[in-house]
Order: sequence, then structure tokens, then C-alpha cells
Amino acid sequence: MSDHQNATSSMPQTPPSVPTGYWCPRCGGKLKREASRGPGMLFGLIGALIASAFSPLKCQKCGPIPTNQLHADVRRKYRTNSILMVTAAVVVVITAVVVLSIFKRDH
Repeated sequence: MSDHQNATSSMPQTPPSVPTGYWCPRCGGKLKREASRGPGMLFGLIGALIASAFSPLKCQKCGPIPTNQLHADVRRKYRTNSILMVTAAVVVVITAVVVLSIFKRDH
């Protein structure tokens, strides 16, 4: 058997039970979003949410994992959570604008 066939046959076919919901297609370990801290420090909550939404996934053992290597269920959850983070950032901005406009009107 070739190395490619060995690697393919050893990949988990269904996601194992991982609390984060993201699992490595290579080793079955936990994946984490690899977000930069810079935008969060510079732009606060909004920067952190947007940076995290567009950050790649990284396995502690295997390193960065491209989304096209993820199981379909994990890829769908990753995209859904990314959309939710961007939506949350937009809601925070809109809420801040509304609150500031209410305070400005009262004074």
C-alpha cells in the first residue's frame, strides 16, 4: 500500500465527539481557530469577532488544516459559526450607534 493510501485509510470517516465541535481530519484531535490578537487589541470586541471569523483552523499535533480537508459536517459548522461571528460584530456596531444616538439626542 502506498503512503497516500495509508494516510487516507487512517483518516476518521465520521467526526469523533470533541467538545469544540471541530476535529482534525488527520489525527482526530481538537482544532482551534488560530486568530491573531492584534485586531482584537486594536478594535476591541468587533475586531476580535471578525478576526476570529476569518481565522484558519489549527490542530495541536498536525498544524494548520485547510477547510477543504474538513469533514462536510465540520466545514458546515465552521462556516455557520463564522457567519454568526460576523453577524454578532454587525449587531454590536449597530447597537453602539443606536445607543450613542440616543445619548446624543438627550443631551
